[in-house]
Amino acid sequence: MSFLSGLACAQLGPLAAAPSSIPSLGMGSPTPVVAPKAFQMRQSYSLSYASSGNASYSQGLYLNQMSYRLADPLTLNLDIGIANPLHSSGLNSNDMQKAQLLLPRVGLDYRPTESTLLSLNYSRLPASSFYSPYGPWGERNWP
Repeated sequence: MSFLSGLACAQLGPLAAAPSSIPSLGMGSPTPVVAPKAFQMRQSYSLSYASSGNASYSQGLYLNQMSYRLADPLTLNLDIGIANPLHSSGLNSNDMQKAQLLLPRVGLDYRPTESTLLSLNYSRLPASSFYSPYGPWGERNWP
């Protein structure tokens, strides 16, 4: 079996916005609901190809990884992606022709110290780890 993969990444830095355009918690409250400096977003697109015997498969995967620091030790994470089959041939090739919405991770990370991390996550992926941008163990590829 041969396998090729390519990856392109981009990161959206902190957004600058006028103070009046950021919603606040209440009348005259200086605490914004969404703090641009606490938000991180990374987007990637990867291409994969696999072949074995007389069957082959290729797909594109768009992945959007978002992170929002709710408080100093608490971070909310949301990863969402779309797996789009580009080509398939061989056995069961008709079953692989549909794009799928992936929810690799929704979770909370609590890091009270540098060496302590409590992570609660929910994940929804197809049964095949071929779709997973994290590999079969669900590890994120960035901090």
